[in-house]
Amino acid sequence: PGGVILREIAPDGPAARAGLKVGDVLLAIDGHEVNDVSGLRFRLATHRDGEVATLELLRDGQRRKIPVRLEALPDGPAHPPLTLAGRHPFQGVTFAELTPRLDDRLGLDPLTRGVVVLKVSPRSPAGRVGFLKPGDQLLEVLGRPVHSLADLADLDETDWERWPFRLRRQGRELACMVFRNGAVDCRME
Repeated sequence: PGGVILREIAPDGPAARAGLKVGDVLLAIDGHEVNDVSGLRFRLATHRDGEVATLELLRDGQRRKIPVRLEALPDGPAHPPLTLAGRHPFQGVTFAELTPRLDDRLGLDPLTRGVVVLKVSPRSPAGRVGFLKPGDQLLEVLGRPVHSLADLADLDETDWERWPFRLRRQGRELACMVFRNGAVDCRME
């Protein structure tokens, strides 16, 4: 057996527009077998933006050939990165909204969305203590979920004694708490 099972498909991407579905097993691209994800990436990389590739797949026990017009990942984030100011633990940390291109650059799943740490100033609280690192995906701050940069906009005005937050680092979720005295406690969830 070979091929790659499609687990997720971007709703507005070229695969969805061509009719590919979650659960399809991709067997070949333009007649070249695809046995794993690295083979899939290689075959796709041999095409230019706008070219049509013929995907051979298995769906409901039947082989099908589907043409797909390939597109490059979108260029940049919808919003410019945000560096937080204020007197809180995230002061001096630069965040960005995840996009397929940024996901690819960071080695994340290309369908991951949310907010990621781009840069941590070495003079910031996070830089001195080391509780945030570039590539960390911020999931929750002060008990509120973080889906976009807008969710961080009012943090500069927050009065705090304890600063709870959750993040995903290298596939693991961590629940952290920063205390006003500078102590940090992070535990794997």
